[in-house]
Amino acid sequence: MKYALAVLMLLLPGIACAEETLTEKCTSDAASSYRSDGDRELFVYDIENTCDYRLRCELNIALLNAFGLKVDHKILTIEPKSHGSLVLWVKSAGGMSTRRHTCKQT
Repeated sequence: MKYALAVLMLLLPGIACAEETLTEKCTSDAASSYRSDGDRELFVYDIENTCDYRLRCELNIALLNAFGLKVDHKILTIEPKSHGSLVLWVKSAGGMSTRRHTCKQT
């Protein structure tokens, strides 16, 4: 049992210090939010490319509010130091959102 604990103690710090992925290093979704466009409400899922090369990103989003579930998916190419968006029209702002994006260098 002592040997198993010693092995785990040696392996766990390496797992905890895993390198950042390309998606974590080069993208940010901090600008994503609910917005208004006239009398309509929308959710803008905005991905910013902070690296010096083009990225091909897959965006997935699910919004759940009092009016039901909205799901969308989009693949887009984002130029260096630019951003790309996925826009969903909603009946009311608020609720729960789950979003995920993965990117690859092109």
